[in-house]
Amino acid sequence: MHRLIHSARLGAVAVSLSGALLLAACGSDDDDNGVGPETDAQIALGFQVARGAQSAGDVGVTAGAAGTTIGRGTDTIVVTSAELVLRDVRLHGEGTSCLANDSTLTAGCATIRLRPMILDLPVNGTDGNRVTVTTPRGTFSSVRLNLHKPIAGDSIDAAFRLANPTFADISVRLEGTYNGEAFEYTTDVSEVITVPLTAAVSGGDDLQQVTVLVDIGKWFWGAEGGLLSPIAAGDPGTVADAVNANVRTSFKAFRDQNRDGTPD
Repeated sequence: MHRLIHSARLGAVAVSLSGALLLAACGSDDDDNGVGPETDAQIALGFQVARGAQSAGDVGVTAGAAGTTIGRGTDTIVVTSAELVLRDVRLHGEGTSCLANDSTLTAGCATIRLRPMILDLPVNGTDGNRVTVTTPRGTFSSVRLNLHKPIAGDSIDAAFRLANPTFADISVRLEGTYNGEAFEYTTDVSEVITVPLTAAVSGGDDLQQVTVLVDIGKWFWGAEGGLLSPIAAGDPGTVADAVNANVRTSFKAFRDQNRDGTPD
């Protein structure tokens, strides 16, 4: 099962799904869903794990019931669970600038989610459930994601940390095996990541599907060959720095009407 945990209240609501992501995208200005004036365009957003030729470099990535398997040289990583903390997820139009913490929908700027949430990626290779968000009519050229470490001094993060104490001060958690040895990898990397769409998507009369690929295989690509150890990456040092740098550049977004994980 894949889940998204909302943190809009102290006792978080856990929503279990058999897919990628659920983002609340309608309501009043008093909630945290990023809702503004009524409009008449819709875009559906979903997340998948990159696999096969979708993955960068010479890393082999397959996904199935056992999880996502990453192979390079003699090294093998099997990821059985992948969770990311995201905050402030938006669609951007080319040349537009969305105001920080702005929950309105304006031309060229559609706020999907402001507050922290846990994204549970479907490591079995499925597309899963998507969220359909109301957007202004217009053309969008990128998805902006804040890969986020919830911190103690932030009032919005405080409720999330209370509801999800195991995600305090971390932005990513992976579980699986590295060459047969079990691991739990976490990192506190925080980054506002603008992911260009391979081609602009226009909100209009027809529902537009957008997929964000997360290339987990790229995370552990090592310059010296083989895979970087997720066990070693859990401790400060050069391996952790290399994995964090790879994480920051591992996202790709595109129009995907048939939701097959490849650009249309």
